[in-house]
Amino acid sequence: MPDVSSQLRNCCVRRSQAFYPEGVSRQSAHQQSADQQSADQESAVQPSAVTSHVFDRTAAERVMHRAVHLAADQELEESVDGISEQALIEAAAELGVDISVVQQAAVEERLGLLVQKPQRGDSLVGPAVVTVSRIVPGRPEDVLESVDSWLRKAGSLQRQRSGSLSAKYSQRTGFAASVDRSARSVMGTEELGLLPSLSVSTAAAQSGPAGEPSALVALSADLHAERSAAVVGAAGTAILGSAFAMCGVVAAVASASGGTALEMAAGIGLAMLALLGIPISCALGYGVLVLRARRISTTEDSLNGILDQVATGTLPSSTFGHMADRLLRSLRSLRSPRPGPPV
Repeated sequence: MPDVSSQLRNCCVRRSQAFYPEGVSRQSAHQQSADQQSADQESAVQPSAVTSHVFDRTAAERVMHRAVHLAADQELEESVDGISEQALIEAAAELGVDISVVQQAAVEERLGLLVQKPQRGDSLVGPAVVTVSRIVPGRPEDVLESVDSWLRKAGSLQRQRSGSLSAKYSQRTGFAASVDRSARSVMGTEELGLLPSLSVSTAAAQSGPAGEPSALVALSADLHAERSAAVVGAAGTAILGSAFAMCGVVAAVASASGGTALEMAAGIGLAMLALLGIPISCALGYGVLVLRARRISTTEDSLNGILDQVATGTLPSSTFGHMADRLLRSLRSLRSPRPGPPV
């Protein structure tokens, strides 16, 4: 009976002679095979040792933030083609982020809402474009019609351009629009009518648990002109006030020169008082910027109010209808009997 070990040895020799070129000894072949096996073992052990480390959420965010910066330094041909939305959702789930928030952010990215870069001074004077967005129930076309009704009837705006999933609005002009805005100003509800330009964008979002459709609606108010006017007004207030203060200093010094000691002391005192106009002017200019930044929050609240009404499915009413409702509520409150004194 043939020796099995000798047959296996001969088979290995034949395989090594067929695989390796001539001149390579069997010992070197065995050495390379051993080196390859050790390398495979090291590569198999090393990833498990690295991936066994567990990061908390804060550390994971730092790692991803650093990885994005490192990936930005790579060449385009070395980068990946893209990341699917499902992969982003799975990564967010690992970090403990709500999936619905990731889905909303993904739709906002598709609409181009996340591409807007902040400008210098936004932290002080506020942004030039105010955008609010929300996922509401309904198809994108129906949601756009609902927003259109609210903006035209309750916002004193007129539609300029309209598409299947987007629209653009501006202020209404004319006597009727002025009366409408005045009435809303008296009621304290006039905010959107003062916006020079407003854009509406909608897109289909993830369906609900029961399969009902939902859409993301975004309202973007263009405030570039208003922001520029605020910056120019603040700069003009600071510069002109400082210039007048310096003129007062020069006049006080000129009137005191060549006079008596008492007149010189009075001139120096007036010059010091005039110098106070410089910080006061700068403070007034800063106040103009702060007031503009506070109005931004009011605009955001007004836009979110429209989204609240759209999300609940409330139908808008006209200005005079709203005034009539308030008048009726006031009359009912007057007619309602007041509670008598306790017995």
